Amino acid sequence: MRELGTTVTLLAHEQVDGLVADYQAGMKVSDIAAKYSVNRWTVRHHLIRREIPVRLRGMDDAQVPEAIALYGAGHTLAEIGRLLDADPGTVRNTLRREGVELRTAAPRTRDTRPGASD
Repeated sequence: MRELGTTVTLLAHEQVDGLVADYQAGMKVSDIAAKYSVNRWTVRHHLIRREIPVRLRGMDDAQVPEAIALYGAGHTLAEIGRLLDADPGTVRNTLRREGVELRTAAPRTRDTRPGASD
């Protein structure tokens, strides 16, 4: 069930054709979603309906040692994700799978500046 206030973007047949072509050309699902102003899951559902094999998400084999080295050098999961064009959660799961002991997250501080929202 949709939440109240959310919008639904219906794509025309030609737009779905373009979405499929973009995906087959190697474009990432998140980039396609942004291009057509739809959710990533909408993109995936259109691909599945068109019987297009959906690529598995994750980091490629060449990125894994780099992610391990960056994490060992003190980079955060978010920083590694930006550097390797991967979701921080994917980075975390990959590091765990590789047996890397993850640091605990630093405590978040509350912004006490005047006018800062809670």
